[in-house]
Amino acid sequence: MIGMHGEGLFNAFFMPLHSSLIEIRPLNFTGHHPNQYMKDMAHGDGDSIFWWGVNVATPAHSAPGVLELQKRGAPHTWSRERHTFVRLMALQYLLERITLTRTDRSRYQSFRDRREHYITDALDKLNDTQRHRLLHHVRSSAAQQGGGERRLLLREHVGAQRQQQQARVQQLDGQLQSGQLLQQRQLEADHQRRVLTAAVADVLPGVQMQDRQQQQQQQQQQ
Repeated sequence: MIGMHGEGLFNAFFMPLHSSLIEIRPLNFTGHHPNQYMKDMAHGDGDSIFWWGVNVATPAHSAPGVLELQKRGAPHTWSRERHTFVRLMALQYLLERITLTRTDRSRYQSFRDRREHYITDALDKLNDTQRHRLLHHVRSSAAQQGGGERRLLLREHVGAQRQQQQARVQQLDGQLQSGQLLQQRQLEADHQRRVLTAAVADVLPGVQMQDRQQQQQQQQQQ
């Protein structure tokens, strides 16, 4: 099972004994607070679930959530709600170890002892050779699935789009503080209302005509 940190991960405890769970954590969301949930609960339960983790450490792979943009709630919770993008190489690193572990608790314990049961998306634990091997494996898998080059280009495009989104978010944050964003939202709402009104005006005559035809047919039948 793979998922973002959150209550949805508790479904992992319904999986068969010694199944594996990969928990993805947003940027700057590390330490005691996130650990006390799935990670510590799984270990405290005798490793009934094998916990694995990916910590997002690359700013370009994360964008502020609603609470952070609106400056609502406790600041220390903002990182928990951030939007997150995860590199396939980080998942590949863990999936290889999960494949070797299967349901063997001793093998999982050996990976834990070597601290190989979690990694950051920056792959800071790996040397250049290990990174190159992972990248080659990911590219080969994508190519075997068909349209491999297009998939890789799409990933690069998505990465660029996320960087642009982050810049846009920062710009919107400044506009929110100056009150410009509220005005922009009002203009967008007015535009949506005009579009909806125009759409109703186009559809309504046809609906009215259908109603008249149905009434005429009912009168003829009577």
